[in-house]
Amino acid sequence: MTVRNDSTSSRLRTLIRSFGPAWVVMIAEVDAASILTAATDGAIYSYSFVWFLLLLVVPLFLIQEAAGRIGVATGRGLGEIVRENYSPRIGLLTSLPFLSLPVVYLVYLLIVWKRGYVTVEKFLVVFSAVLIVS
Repeated sequence: MTVRNDSTSSRLRTLIRSFGPAWVVMIAEVDAASILTAATDGAIYSYSFVWFLLLLVVPLFLIQEAAGRIGVATGRGLGEIVRENYSPRIGLLTSLPFLSLPVVYLVYLLIVWKRGYVTVEKFLVVFSAVLIVS
């Protein structure tokens, strides 16, 4: 029979709770498709886009940090915080990505089926630049 130290168990539970929200965001960013795309692009372009990846590290870090801090400080997710502190309109705006996901997926399938990668990539580079500047 083993006796468990309550303070150690409590610290472990606290660590797991605080680690959870940031871990979920990290897993959402690093999936099989991301790894395969990175490997393919690395083989094609070598090191010519490393500057762009370094640029993307900053917003990715900030999003993960914010998710972790919100989870630790409140024990709730971003959606709950927005619903509690802002109007229903703002809450709807934050849920639009979840509602638009099936539409974006169908558009993505259409792009793949029509093989219009180059045209779409040119548009997305400009669109991404506008988002970064704004």
